[in-house]
Amino acid sequence: MLASATPGYVPTGIRFYRVKSAYNRYHGVNIQAGTDVEMKDVWAWGNGAYGMYLTAKGTLPASTFRIGDVLLEDPHVFNNNLKFGSGPNSVGIRIEASDVTVLGGEVAVCNENENEEEEGEVLGKSVQQMCWLAGPDNTLFYPVNNVVSGVIATNTSEPEIGDCPYD
Repeated sequence: MLASATPGYVPTGIRFYRVKSAYNRYHGVNIQAGTDVEMKDVWAWGNGAYGMYLTAKGTLPASTFRIGDVLLEDPHVFNNNLKFGSGPNSVGIRIEASDVTVLGGEVAVCNENENEEEEGEVLGKSVQQMCWLAGPDNTLFYPVNNVVSGVIATNTSEPEIGDCPYD
């Protein structure tokens, strides 16, 4: 699923309810532009990269890539990053945007060999917020006004704000 920006247009009122997205080459859900976005009970598993990727970065003018007023309610994201290999730095939901709310849901990584899995072992990151560059002049933005609450992290780290690689 992809919502993408075009010059001079920002999509609004995007709604996904009870949608399941699996085994895509890259992301299960990729929102690059949009306001008033609601995703409820959306599942993403077995995708090549992030299960859900909300990003406001790109080469169009920074105002074109606005993402705002996004609600992810009860997302279920598990066993993604198949293309690039899972590991402690793999991310279930990556947010490079502001005004995003994530309520409830679960981000999980299941070890292929459950007999070797240690209780509490961190096999990936649940929700990660990151800074981003946007526009032809690479303007640096930081995530603001985001809320992440009630997410169950199974074999993943707690939600985090990652270090900005551009600082």
